[in-house]
Amino acid sequence: MSAIAGICYWDGRDVAREELLAMAKALAHRGPDGKNIWHKGPIGLVHLMLHTTPESLNERLPLEDKATGLVITSDARIDNREELLESLGVKGREASQMPDSELILKAYKKWGRKCPERLLGDFAFAIWDSRERTLFCARDHMGVKPFYYYASRDFFAFSTEIKGLLALNNVSRRINEVRIADFLAAIVLDNESTFWRSILRLPPAHFCVIRNGIFEKGAYWQLPSEPKKHIKRDSEYAEEFRHIFTEAVRCRLRSAFPLGSYLSGGLDSSSIVCVAAELYEKKGIDGPHVFSGIFDEIAQCDERKYFMPVVERYNLPTTFVYADRLEPLAELEKMLNEQDEPFFAPHIFMSRALLGLARENGFRIMLDGHDGDNTVSYGTGLLLELAGDFKWLKLAKECYCLTDGSLHEALEIAYVAIRRRCVPLSIKCMAKVVRQILHIFKAERQKESQELIKPPWHNILNDEFIKKTGLIERWRDFKKNDPYRGDREFERHRRALYQPFMPYGLEVLDRCVSNFGIEARYPYFDKRLIEFCLDLPARLKLHRGLNRYIVRFALKDILPESIRKRKNKSDFTANLIHGLRVRDRDRLQQFLQKISHEHKEFYQVQEIERIREGFLNMDQNPTASDAFTLLKILVLTLWISSAKNIFH
Repeated sequence: MSAIAGICYWDGRDVAREELLAMAKALAHRGPDGKNIWHKGPIGLVHLMLHTTPESLNERLPLEDKATGLVITSDARIDNREELLESLGVKGREASQMPDSELILKAYKKWGRKCPERLLGDFAFAIWDSRERTLFCARDHMGVKPFYYYASRDFFAFSTEIKGLLALNNVSRRINEVRIADFLAAIVLDNESTFWRSILRLPPAHFCVIRNGIFEKGAYWQLPSEPKKHIKRDSEYAEEFRHIFTEAVRCRLRSAFPLGSYLSGGLDSSSIVCVAAELYEKKGIDGPHVFSGIFDEIAQCDERKYFMPVVERYNLPTTFVYADRLEPLAELEKMLNEQDEPFFAPHIFMSRALLGLARENGFRIMLDGHDGDNTVSYGTGLLLELAGDFKWLKLAKECYCLTDGSLHEALEIAYVAIRRRCVPLSIKCMAKVVRQILHIFKAERQKESQELIKPPWHNILNDEFIKKTGLIERWRDFKKNDPYRGDREFERHRRALYQPFMPYGLEVLDRCVSNFGIEARYPYFDKRLIEFCLDLPARLKLHRGLNRYIVRFALKDILPESIRKRKNKSDFTANLIHGLRVRDRDRLQQFLQKISHEHKEFYQVQEIERIREGFLNMDQNPTASDAFTLLKILVLTLWISSAKNIFH
């Protein structure tokens, strides 16, 4: 992925070229194909180029339109090119060769601040209007392209990565202890804050305008607040889903370089690869080349029985990584330098191994099925809708299918749904069921209440630190704002799509792939697909125990049955724990020694020692929670130790 950066002084001071060069140097890993700087008076723009699309091969940024006084720097892939070119009256050879950044600039000329509303794709850009003395910036709908900024009384600066801002001497480096507390407690309450108190994110689907020292920010797009009232047959929904999903994949195949794709045994990556392979077949092209992790030692993680039918059906070129031979911490310090912030991505070491092989073989694009779960939705709101509509027989059948025929579990789930939507349970026919399972839910209610009073991390974190950061109150807010507390599927799905952790996760992935000179593309984050899936009836999200049912239904002729009827997902935690305790044991012990002696203001040292000793004891079976706790504290400790020389 390319990179952008820039500086705008409020007081009219000239931007020094040396400042822009410092930002460019910090972002150099993102621009193997060129670096350019433009500056004039109080404004300066930077661009680091990674060629990916055919049109980008002739692209030079920042781009200045001398006739209008507009200058743009952007990291963008625009997917509705044909529509925009027609609206803007661009035709012929000019249209076929026009880079996406120039297309954005033309859109801004015509529609001004409303131009992001007309764009589809992944983008972050900044446009300087020298006549109006205004800087306009925008970020794509879901936050695939990152955009960080710093605004003080003297100037505004922005960058694709935080390190671009930290390259400036006059950017405050004060640490954000509230964000540290949230990280350790595994909560995310906003999509703007970072681990640096004065450095913020521009949220997805937002723009900002800087003029005469005034900073203005706003949203240019929101998800619909109510479902559309229309009636279609299920087959019509399936046909429309297939059309939109195919288009979401097709427009992400535009590349001037070899294109690869992750492939696991899950529904998300498999659906992308199958559709891409169908599109390639129509053009008489082999591919795409797929990259998969395999497991010989940790057999419960291996998914070959699911994804090999995809490979064999389309005769796909395949590269494997033996993921159970990797050392999870081998590149941890390097990753911390890449990420700029503490991060929680326990299985990212497997992705890095696949990315390394992709880079060695000349690939610059990787298709990724990341978070298709939230885009399509597991559809569990259907259960609440059936309960609220008194369709209890259908509810019972759905719960029975969902639990693979476990009557006890089915009754448990059905009771929760009914209790939530239909509080008065005085119906005599339910009395026996209520008596049978009431004790289960009494225990569950006690557990939920206890979690709100004393969260699971309470014994791990320092009491004074908890009080100082107000963590208990924010934890309660986080639990109360759980998106899955809604009573209708539409409401639950919409809230899930607005969860702040989604752009955070995309940014971690962005910084990872960019260090391999690769751009990740996410068909499931297509705006058109998200809007369509949100509006689907709940019955097409969950059907006879199959979640994300619309994908299975619409692609039934190309998805292997092994994937189409699969209900579960592989849990790679067993491989992580084995990797930490066995393959990477010496490195883990070396790193963990620092935890006992540093940053006691954050942790309960005795509790961390207990977890550490138990985790390293080969006679015990550590939990996933123990592994994740140690990883988080290890990442945070190493980050603070490595970054403390720039705190001030």
